[in-house]
Amino acid sequence: MVLLFIIFIKCYIIKGKEDERIMEYKQMGVEVKAMSNKIRLTVGGIEYTITSDDEESYVRKVGDQLNKRLDELSRHNPFLSTTMVAVLAALEFCDDSLKAT
Repeated sequence: MVLLFIIFIKCYIIKGKEDERIMEYKQMGVEVKAMSNKIRLTVGGIEYTITSDDEESYVRKVGDQLNKRLDELSRHNPFLSTTMVAVLAALEFCDDSLKAT
């Protein structure tokens, strides 16, 4: 499930948590942004705290859409594990996103 959020939600490093890895990213020229919103979101029955600079309503909408697709895939493919359902959903969303551009 974590893989899905890495794919679907823009995640940035929380300001003030600069450790060696963040400093390495900055030295490589990777932009590190501060997050403004922490949102508790349940996806696939698991609660996550998502940090995003997107509006809470948008993040919830993404989570709702993801939950809906996970439920549909689980109902139609009861033999698939939770991880397999999550990966299948991620592939479908990525495919849709790439085709839309």
